[in-house]
Amino acid sequence: MSATQRDRIPVRFSNDSLNSNDIIDVMHPKNTRVDWLFGWCRSDILTETGKRLQICKILILILVPIFGLWSFTVYGLFGSLRVKSQMEQTQTAVKISVGIGKFLDKIQRERDMSVLYLSILGPQTKTFLRNEYLLTDQALDQLTSWPLKTTVTSAFHSKAKFHRFLNKHRQSLSSKNFDIYVEIAFYNSLIEPFVEWLYDAITESSKASMWQILVSYQKIVTGMEQIGIERALGVVFFVNGGFPSKTIYENYNRNVNIFKSNYRSAVLYSKGIDTIFQKGMLKSGTNLTAVIEKFRYEIQHSMDIKPSITKGQWWFDNMTLYLDTLLIIQQDLAIIINDEVEIVITEENRQ
Repeated sequence: MSATQRDRIPVRFSNDSLNSNDIIDVMHPKNTRVDWLFGWCRSDILTETGKRLQICKILILILVPIFGLWSFTVYGLFGSLRVKSQMEQTQTAVKISVGIGKFLDKIQRERDMSVLYLSILGPQTKTFLRNEYLLTDQALDQLTSWPLKTTVTSAFHSKAKFHRFLNKHRQSLSSKNFDIYVEIAFYNSLIEPFVEWLYDAITESSKASMWQILVSYQKIVTGMEQIGIERALGVVFFVNGGFPSKTIYENYNRNVNIFKSNYRSAVLYSKGIDTIFQKGMLKSGTNLTAVIEKFRYEIQHSMDIKPSITKGQWWFDNMTLYLDTLLIIQQDLAIIINDEVEIVITEENRQ
């Protein structure tokens, strides 16, 4: 028998020597580098240990895809809950912001009426201010939540403390012991923390359209404060025949420029604002924007003018109409935001 023929003779195993491990050795020759990886597969399924390992392998094949699907579902659920929570927080912030916007409008009017009282335009008694005080207090009472609890100044720690602090000032107000600019500065110090809260409260939303409306709303609310200061300073300018210092003049110009910047930003993020605004400007039958710009030009380009109570009254009335239009825009935006938030929450609930 040749060597080639001997090589072709099949190797025979006796029944006594053949077992599952021999088969595994043939199919998977031993390799010390991978033994640690396949060792758990090299068990005899006829033994108790092998049976338990086999059951474990079957369970792993079943449970791995189930666990993966469960993980994906849980991740999606938490994502939906997170978006819903963000929308609900936004909705709450908007509701508080609407109340604050109304309150700021009233306290700005109270500030400007106080300026009138201290100027030549105002009457000799504070009787006409009582109605403004009442309107401000009503707007304050309607705030469902107090956002300034953590403010450093103790007067802002609660609604009751703030009201007492404001009332104390009202009672001490007198044309004999108060200066117009001190009065403006006092009310500005009350308004500023609310404006800062608005900036912090309205944060970026995951919805692009929602974020744009929120920014527009924020710009309009804060812009109304600049218009309020401009109205008060303009009254002083026309009644007194000019500003007493360069600092007051620069303060006036700064508020005009900040408002225009805020308004342009608001229109950039929400195109419908300018349509509402222009409609309000023409509502009285005259171009209110042109009238106010004429007054502004005189204030910005005249160091001294002849004092005029009449001009001061015209300025105040026109700027009040201007502010009323901005308030309408603010309220319309608040409705749009609330509707948008409700839609997002409804969609998340369906998912």
